[in-house]
Amino acid sequence: MNIVMQGQFLKEGLRELGHEVIPLPLREHLDITEQIQSVCSNPDLIVLEVFGSVIVPDNFYECRYPTVAYCIDSPINEFYLSSYLHLFDFVFVDQKSSVINLTRHGITAEWLPLCVSRTAFREQKEKLYDISFVGTLSDYRKKRAYLLYFLQQYYHVNHVSGVSFDLMQDIFAQSKIILNESLFPSLNLRVFQGLASGSLLLTESDGGGVANFFEEGTHLVCYRPDNILEIIDDILHDHEKYQQMAQAGQQECLARHTSKNRAEQLLEALNSRPAAKAKRTSEAKFYLANTKYSMCCRFGGDFTHAVRLLKELLSGKELESAWAAYVLGNIYAGLSKEEKAVEMYTFSISKGFAVYPLLKLCMIFLKNDDKSNALRMIEEILLEAPHIKRIIHSNLLYITENKVSEIQILLIISKIYYILGNIFNVGFLKQCNDLYPDTALEVAISAWNKQPSQITLDFMLHCAKKCNIEGEMLPFMFQAVRDGIASEEQVHEAGRIAESYYAFEMKKQLSELTGLARQSPADSSSSA
Repeated sequence: MNIVMQGQFLKEGLRELGHEVIPLPLREHLDITEQIQSVCSNPDLIVLEVFGSVIVPDNFYECRYPTVAYCIDSPINEFYLSSYLHLFDFVFVDQKSSVINLTRHGITAEWLPLCVSRTAFREQKEKLYDISFVGTLSDYRKKRAYLLYFLQQYYHVNHVSGVSFDLMQDIFAQSKIILNESLFPSLNLRVFQGLASGSLLLTESDGGGVANFFEEGTHLVCYRPDNILEIIDDILHDHEKYQQMAQAGQQECLARHTSKNRAEQLLEALNSRPAAKAKRTSEAKFYLANTKYSMCCRFGGDFTHAVRLLKELLSGKELESAWAAYVLGNIYAGLSKEEKAVEMYTFSISKGFAVYPLLKLCMIFLKNDDKSNALRMIEEILLEAPHIKRIIHSNLLYITENKVSEIQILLIISKIYYILGNIFNVGFLKQCNDLYPDTALEVAISAWNKQPSQITLDFMLHCAKKCNIEGEMLPFMFQAVRDGIASEEQVHEAGRIAESYYAFEMKKQLSELTGLARQSPADSSSSA
């Protein structure tokens, strides 16, 4: 087959299987068909590996060839994948959790784990490092920073970032232990890269798919907060035994997890699945516009093309024009053009799409200290969606009281978003402060920032647990304990979460603040 492709993971494997693979350097403002034909006049398949800030051609929905999306780091990109993937005929994701998450957006995806090229494999090398971790630190990945800080109190941890692939694999091969950590349970790329290097991989328990392919104690070793020091001590004490395990892991990776293995699985899946049904042009335009909007919010840029597409849809069918008006309202609200935002939200409601624009109008009224109209928006939502009223009945007492606070209204908004399934977009780090967020956790955090309370903290934790990021709430919990706001249950929960995030120093500080003495692994395990 002639396969036009943008990406790296499957390229080697497809070529090993005898296919012609032609690179596709996409450009945003050029015609998609012309771009493809400029590199191959008769392609059989278009394969795009999608991750991070990708280039999306302005008329991608007009592509006339079969398209395949292979999504990398899919859980942290679902905020735009939930629209973008509607434009593809076939969808594959690298993480198991995304198969379920994307289903609720009407997308059928298949799990295709990551892989490594043959250049990732290394012969045995002299071990220069006890423990190596290759990866970056960031403000929103607190667990990784806590873990590295904790281990550095006991061992020399070789932490590097920003190195080439070849140098990374050499560092792995020269290490007795390769440490793996992930923001959420996942079978991430570092698992395969570590195994391929021939050194021992030490990865987290409950690894979101790791156990589907590798056996703990045979191919790799797993750790938890309560045993990590004990495990590392044992590995360093009896390295030869564990090196045999590392070699077994490398052989398993070579046998079943190369680029060729994944390319075979991809093509077998394509042969067994019918192509997605063609979408109407207006529907496809909306998905493209929403993709562009979401990516601008996350990665920066202007909304010009998204706005043009959305305006074209305003005169179309009821539902599509309503959705288009809603997204236009979000764009204008984000640009502080509130009058235009209100106009678009009102238009969306008139076309029969009510709950989401009513929530945005409620927040706009709140920002302008108009609680009366904000409450009126809530009442209209409950008329439109009686099932929401049944679920949050106990919270509606606020509405009937003469004195209702802004915080109470924000919490009702937050709980409505939760019921609608808009809990939080993991990885969606917006470029600017969003005055009118559309996820439950973001609205709850805005309520907390205005007035911290036990009720708000409980709901923030509830949302974070649903998204497997409860540890990201530790700064709020620490603030609550420090300021005497936290309940006894929240104090205990803060200690538990701190330990699960390897934040043992914070746990100690919490204990000192509350007089609760708890023993951590750092207290009881011997150092290396």
